[in-house]
Amino acid sequence: MQKRHILAALISVATISSVNAMSVSPYIGGILGTTSYTVNSGNGSSTQSAGIGYGIFGGLGLTRHLAIDGAYTSYGKINNSDAYLSSLAIYLKGVLPINYQFHLFGKVGFANVSSHSGNSSNETGSGFAYAAGASYRIMNNVFILGQYQADNAEASGDKLEPSMWSLGLKYDFK
Repeated sequence: MQKRHILAALISVATISSVNAMSVSPYIGGILGTTSYTVNSGNGSSTQSAGIGYGIFGGLGLTRHLAIDGAYTSYGKINNSDAYLSSLAIYLKGVLPINYQFHLFGKVGFANVSSHSGNSSNETGSGFAYAAGASYRIMNNVFILGQYQADNAEASGDKLEPSMWSLGLKYDFK
């Protein structure tokens, strides 16, 4: 089911970009921040953790106010163990330019969240993802940004809820 959503979004982006190639603006970037997450097990137990996470993202600005964004985020280790959480997400991104340099943005989409461990099997689930933040143009095509993002997924009866406050850089190819 998740693969169908991603495939549909990619086909939509390809169709839109072929119709109006001049307005499409690709971008890439990276983030680093503090993470927190909760894993609520089906048996009622809960694990909470915090750490350092990072992510990479890329997307296509379809108009001045709308973009399709994809991201990989590593939320770090769970309670000093060898297990960690990561996600792969696709978003629809709305942008509100305040002026030439400063923009606000919000993202909504779907994430595939995975719990990885060297000692046991991996768990993967998909669910709702969202983010909100602001960016500031520091050079013609370079932005510094700050954002909050959160993913919500269910995997094997466990509810995975990672989130991150981050700072990052974005490079716009247009």
